[in-house]
Amino acid sequence: SDVYKRQLLHLVRDLIALRRAHPELGPAGRLEILSDAYPLAYLRGGRFLVVINPSDRDRVLPHDRPKLAEATAVKQTGVRLDQETVSAGPFSFGIFRL
Repeated sequence: SDVYKRQLLHLVRDLIALRRAHPELGPAGRLEILSDAYPLAYLRGGRFLVVINPSDRDRVLPHDRPKLAEATAVKQTGVRLDQETVSAGPFSFGIFRL
């Protein structure tokens, strides 16, 4: 539908603008992989947490980094952080500033 296409276009534009504003989100930024299973999770440039769950199920990633719970959402839908887990709903993503 046209509404969906417009929403997707706005999301892509927002993500491009975010990457331009923060070069560490691009290929030059240091990469630390926290999980290569769903949800995918990694740190970029030591300043951003990126979480992606492309599956159709809720996923939970246990972690030992309590400070992640203090991260600020920059852009996200369906991802929750707490002191012990990253929870990601179906087809969700999140970019968080540490």
